[in-house]
Amino acid sequence: MGAAKIVKKAVYKYNNKMLAFKKAALYFVGHLLTYPKKYLMKTLHRLGLLAIMSVVLFSCKKETVADPVPDTIFRDPVITSKIYPFINQPAPMDLGTTNTTLHAGDEVTVYMPYGVFNDNIVTSTLTLTDDVNGSVLGIYNWVPSTDASAATLNVPIDLREVPFMFVTFTVDASMTGYNVNLASSIVGKKTQSEDAIANAFKVDP
Repeated sequence: MGAAKIVKKAVYKYNNKMLAFKKAALYFVGHLLTYPKKYLMKTLHRLGLLAIMSVVLFSCKKETVADPVPDTIFRDPVITSKIYPFINQPAPMDLGTTNTTLHAGDEVTVYMPYGVFNDNIVTSTLTLTDDVNGSVLGIYNWVPSTDASAATLNVPIDLREVPFMFVTFTVDASMTGYNVNLASSIVGKKTQSEDAIANAFKVDP
């Protein structure tokens, strides 16, 4: 077997091993982003971020070296997202519990950490529905944390070092008496991600 073939075969095996490692790293980081507060500790959160940064930096470095085998790493498109289950406006509350009550006129900000790999977001929406009959109470577009308006937010500590989207809305009087569901949808050019919180909050006058 020629030297070129030996190198090609070795690099191919190496790429496969790195692919498995990177997928595992992405799964771990996605798990941390699901409920940062649940897994708590900034230490774990930062370890997850360090892992994904290492993966990205390694990939960038690898591109500078001629590779005889087409790189398959990150070829598959992935979008991850999870509605952050806590709000701090108008007051600190857990979404999805029986004690979470909002009032007409309250201004609410909902957050959602997310990640996009090898894809581009086309649409991203948050839909509020009545828990009883599913009627739509409101549809809002997610705003990325890179938007200038994010500078005015009181961002939860867990989200200050990760990409996130947010929606700020005012609770309408027409929602009074409803238990409200939250449903998120992010649609990319190649794939999509959805999440939901049932009975996220109820609305009192």
